[in-house]
Amino acid sequence: MSPYHMFKDVNRFPVPDDKVPWSVPFPAYNPRSFTWKRILDGPSYSDIDLEPLSEQERKDKNIPFNREDQVCHVNRTSLEDTPYELDRGIPLNPIGRTGLKGRGRLGRWGPNRTWDPVITRWKKNSKYGSRGRPGDDRKELEFLAVLRDDTKKWSFPGGMLTLDIKELDTLKVNFKVEGQKDLDQNAANQVVKERLASKKPHEIYKGYADVPMNTDNAWIETTVVNIHDEDGKLFDGVSILAGPKARFVTWQTLSTDLPLWGPHAYFLRLVEKHVKDNYSVTTDTTPTSELRPT
Repeated sequence: MSPYHMFKDVNRFPVPDDKVPWSVPFPAYNPRSFTWKRILDGPSYSDIDLEPLSEQERKDKNIPFNREDQVCHVNRTSLEDTPYELDRGIPLNPIGRTGLKGRGRLGRWGPNRTWDPVITRWKKNSKYGSRGRPGDDRKELEFLAVLRDDTKKWSFPGGMLTLDIKELDTLKVNFKVEGQKDLDQNAANQVVKERLASKKPHEIYKGYADVPMNTDNAWIETTVVNIHDEDGKLFDGVSILAGPKARFVTWQTLSTDLPLWGPHAYFLRLVEKHVKDNYSVTTDTTPTSELRPT
């Protein structure tokens, strides 16, 4: 049995690969329920606990599953092709069984939406002193990576989305703009966010994210976008600092063997192909990294 994310004493019920889909009968399936106490304490980003309630009481709470929730300011629709099903008033993971009921460390029943920006640039060519010298078929990509405080793994600098939070406001990094000492942190961040927005983020992936926080009743769905700094000037005069829930921030080479969070290795592979197909001056689009889906 494998333990739940960051809780070694919370074990998942073993689920063979062929028994993951709900459509496949699995009479022996009897997972425990687990929701982190901090979630049950009712922070602003969490739902009420539905498990102790009867089916009718759950319906009476009128949580608008598969719709936008204007009360809690979250989008409860799925990024998958079809709406998720409910089991006696509680959402069911659209991918299938995970070996654990409840919400785990996630605040919302059903989908918990995130935004994952993959900010890329060409690695500086030490020989020519430039990033991605025109005509150089040895171009190598870097991405802006943050070291997560909770898992000590590298990830993209995005975060959780609500109807009130704009995508770029989820960033887990702060910025300092050189020569503009009069700017406070919020103003400096806004300057750089406007630069990022001008690059017109390109959608790479949208849907279910296979992360270790998921349960039978709560899961992560994400939108992955690429913001590519083709000429390497986007962050001229800007210092990048670790922000909320990030221990460290730096540029990492895609080909580097990093401990990456969840499916981020797979997302990097998609981003790499997109950038090399659309920006590289060479005809060779073979990925330089050996990253594979988790």
